[in-house]
Amino acid sequence: MAKINREAVISIVGKTDGLVKAITRGERALKGLGNVATGIAKVGATAIAGIGLAAGTVGKEMVNLASSAKEAGSAFDVVFGTGESGQQLNAFVEEFANKAGMANFELQDLLKTTGQVVQSVGFTAEESAKLGEQLAVVAGDVAAFNNVQGGATPVMQAFTKALLGERESLKTYGISIMEADVQTKAFAMTGKENAKQLTQQEKAMATLELIKEKSIVTQGYLNAEQDSFVSAIGQLIAQLAPPILTIVSLLLTALAPAFRKFTEIVEKYITPFLTNLPKNFEKMINAIIN
Repeated sequence: MAKINREAVISIVGKTDGLVKAITRGERALKGLGNVATGIAKVGATAIAGIGLAAGTVGKEMVNLASSAKEAGSAFDVVFGTGESGQQLNAFVEEFANKAGMANFELQDLLKTTGQVVQSVGFTAEESAKLGEQLAVVAGDVAAFNNVQGGATPVMQAFTKALLGERESLKTYGISIMEADVQTKAFAMTGKENAKQLTQQEKAMATLELIKEKSIVTQGYLNAEQDSFVSAIGQLIAQLAPPILTIVSLLLTALAPAFRKFTEIVEKYITPFLTNLPKNFEKMINAIIN
């Protein structure tokens, strides 16, 4: 590129009167558009503010979700510990939550509550982890079978209450368990013969077994529903794939000449232009300076 000497620079700077006059004329011409420009600016500002507000709302929701997930995870670890049983239950959450229509932290929160309830009547962390997993599986099946609004969450909550004797809400999901049923089952499981000898823990275990027995018709329904859904998607894809591929093939065949022509234009005109652009630009600048 040509060097710029001092005389050329002084010469260029000294001949700016015409440029200033042209800018002044342009400024006067644009004054008539002032109101329109202001209106456009206001609309733009409003739109940007709206986008900012939406982004802020989404951001706030994301922060809240992240906070809820962290809190649920921390409480989950406190209730079940970070030992082998806690890790196994966490692995169950990873595998089961999405299948049951929940986020991981939502299932963790449900299991945490169940764990707190049963631990309050004598269950260990390990025992409560195993019980919670069983209860969640049954809740998922019952919810899927009865098409429960809200999924497994309200069913799991009803099951947890039932463990301590609040069994009325079970009837909503087609399960009826009476106090006499619980006592009879507990007698069979413990070998005791007097209701006064039964502990809350023993009655809770008896209630769990009764829930499983009385919902036997629903067992495996959630998995079957998932398999059925996947199978239906597979069949749909299998049916749609051949015509879609045929259409794509026909389109590509029809557009092939256009693609070839476009390639020829690019190679003949655009590629040389772009290749020579830096050199031509340098020549133009040198010509201006000279």
